[in-house]
Amino acid sequence: MNQKIKSAIIALCSAASALAVVFMSAAVIWILITDRDLSNYFFVLSRVMRNGGTYSALLAAIVAAVAFQSFKDAEAKHKESEVKIKQIGQYTIAFQLEEKQDQPVKTCGDIIAIKNEEDYLFEYKKDQFLKKICIFPIQFLTSGKESTNLQCIMAFEDEYFKKNKKEIIRNYYGYCQRLNLQNPRYCAARQTNPKLECETRNRYVKLFLHIPENEGYSFIWFSAITDQGFLLFIKVKLKINLFEKGHYCQLISQFSFSVENGKLKPLYY
Repeated sequence: MNQKIKSAIIALCSAASALAVVFMSAAVIWILITDRDLSNYFFVLSRVMRNGGTYSALLAAIVAAVAFQSFKDAEAKHKESEVKIKQIGQYTIAFQLEEKQDQPVKTCGDIIAIKNEEDYLFEYKKDQFLKKICIFPIQFLTSGKESTNLQCIMAFEDEYFKKNKKEIIRNYYGYCQRLNLQNPRYCAARQTNPKLECETRNRYVKLFLHIPENEGYSFIWFSAITDQGFLLFIKVKLKINLFEKGHYCQLISQFSFSVENGKLKPLYY
């Protein structure tokens, strides 16, 4: 609603500005074709506006019509966007169950939760990084009736994402191209309904996650491009627990976002 009102206000101001320019130009033309000089400009302008009569009312009606049509166009565009977003379906992140973590999972690519600029060079500093990183296989689930593809998957730690959010949204492909990991070309999201049939495809992605310095919660932003061409973000709240056999990732909550007018918009479906 705010975006629609904003569009209507912009259109109204533009039309009003155009109307003001018409009257001001008329006053200048009147001065040029008569023996008056610019010192009488405001007097001439007031006469032009006073003698506008019916034309002033007509121009005012045009201004109102333009503003109303702009509001209707913005409303139609907003509804069209909502319909397209609903067609995406609800995406969620799923981690491997704790009791199955001893069972190796075949993955279709690697992603790292980027904490700083050095993480883009992970491939060249792997030995150095592995001492401070834990690895978890994750998969994407969808509420859609069919399995869909996600492309250009990335992950960011909360602090890094907040600092670079605008640039990441504006230049998403640029950030993805900087990665040296085997980022999957696509990852097929599995339907959340187990009764639905889906083709056999490799759906797990290996996530490299920085081990928190202190026990507590971590926030990770996952991002991907959907089949419909939408840039999707999922904010996940995690808790990393240390056990004898290694680290275990406990999923606390997650929230989905889409991008609208260069800003993140929560998806409530």
